[in-house]
Amino acid sequence: MRAPYFKLEYAKARYYTFDQISNVLFKLIAAVSQIFLYRFVFYQSTIGSYSFQQLALYTFITYAVYDVTTSNAGGFLRHYYANGYIANFYLRPRSVFMQFFQQLSAKNTIKIIVTTIPFMIISFIIMAIWGFPAINAALFFIGLFFIAIGFVIQFALEMLIGSLVFYTKESHNIMRVSTTVMRVLGGSVFPLTFFPTAMQSALKYCPFQYTAGTIAEIYSGHYDVKMLPFDLAASVVWMIILFAGASFVFRITEKRLGIYRG
Repeated sequence: MRAPYFKLEYAKARYYTFDQISNVLFKLIAAVSQIFLYRFVFYQSTIGSYSFQQLALYTFITYAVYDVTTSNAGGFLRHYYANGYIANFYLRPRSVFMQFFQQLSAKNTIKIIVTTIPFMIISFIIMAIWGFPAINAALFFIGLFFIAIGFVIQFALEMLIGSLVFYTKESHNIMRVSTTVMRVLGGSVFPLTFFPTAMQSALKYCPFQYTAGTIAEIYSGHYDVKMLPFDLAASVVWMIILFAGASFVFRITEKRLGIYRG
């Protein structure tokens, strides 16, 4: 008598197989990240080229920076789609993609005032107490530029991944995995110098570092100014490619929402 019920539940479980696998991947990535962190914290007094004070300052800044560069666009997209709120966006003349971008840009502008500026002030006080040299005005404004670039890059990456919401029944764990990967590879969990040399060389050409790591290095006084021309050019190029790519992919995937347009 119970066989049909078992088959039904088994079929449902198979339907969500990718969601289950992504949950495992999320836990695996988190575990590996902690192993990297514990290895350096507990077994080395100097972590790469970072002292403990510099690492503490770097970590403190990343909390302020990543809160502003992350847009949670994928989360908003999933929520609006699941609840039908996304239909409201089609009542306006602007594209849905740009409406998302403008809405989240406004939210993150408030975050800069409420979160980032106070965190930066505290960070500069800590730097003065610990005797770290203050960053010059030019680097300060360059850091703000990278924050803006980082937000656009993060928004585009999240919209690219968030577009999967139109093709899956449950995208929560997909977003968890992608967010974890971007945080680790972006340097918001720990500096990229913690990775093996070969991996550092590869990550140098990826967009993730511009969402947190590069900015934290600038404001913690640990940035190599010689990399500035390359980072400025690479970040702008990645921003253009990812934003255009995310807009294109979203236009394709939103065709599945034809029901909302009547």
